[in-house]
Amino acid sequence: MTNWTPKQQQAVEFWKAARRRAARVELDEPDGVLDFSELTFPDDPSGEYLRGVRFEGETDFSSATFEGDADFSGAEFVGGVKWNDAFFKHDVIFDGARIDGAFDFRCHFQRGSDIQAMDVEIANPEDGISLFRTAKNAARARSDSWAEGEYHFREQCAIAAKNRQESRWHWRPFARDNRPLVYLNSFVGRWVYGYGERPMRPLLWGAAIVFLCAWVYWLFGAVCTDAGTRVASFGTNLYFSVVTFTTLGYGDFRPEPGWPRILCSAEAILGAATMATFIVCLTRKYTR
Repeated sequence: MTNWTPKQQQAVEFWKAARRRAARVELDEPDGVLDFSELTFPDDPSGEYLRGVRFEGETDFSSATFEGDADFSGAEFVGGVKWNDAFFKHDVIFDGARIDGAFDFRCHFQRGSDIQAMDVEIANPEDGISLFRTAKNAARARSDSWAEGEYHFREQCAIAAKNRQESRWHWRPFARDNRPLVYLNSFVGRWVYGYGERPMRPLLWGAAIVFLCAWVYWLFGAVCTDAGTRVASFGTNLYFSVVTFTTLGYGDFRPEPGWPRILCSAEAILGAATMATFIVCLTRKYTR
């Protein structure tokens, strides 16, 4: 049996009672703060007193030390939580947790510790930035490149959500906080190239552009041979679209005058940008 100090026993009994009630956690402190600052939590292999607890008020873990795994999976942090200078000697698990209050996750970790926060619901984007950035740094410290990339993606998504909240309609079209520009940057960053962590997305977008342009060329008869004969085959129009997208330009086919030439120019520009984005994403993900 673990030898708990009186303060540690109080914390353990609190969490066990919270799990039994599976409801609102009552606060005994007159100021509504659960103070676990500077408390040392010994290693508990079961970790059952940490899971699934609902924290209704402000909770203070400042300078607390967790000797074993800190398993907060399924917990709900409704009030604010302070983690200033908390020290985790092993893994921290937030999978399935819900964070509604302030959650400034600035902590210290023993080298090799893992933060599991892939599946966590966070109401405030700024708290997500703090949590995912710390998890990313912990993954980098233990040379886990896959987890580092995933947390980088989630951190950037949280930053984009914060920028959307702070955006406004602006008379200057290229102002950094101009709402249309912010939303466009957010869409491109997440869904076009995945903030450098989703190299398949530029490929899929490139394939969509090629097939869409080929369909337009074929539907309106926008491609012809050097002799001026219009190309009726969809396969040939698809070939022309690929050649245009990759900027090869063999010269065996050409667009009709007018809008087809504008469309071909736009496809070539998009092709160069998409291929460059794919190479950057591929390099970032697999040579980290």
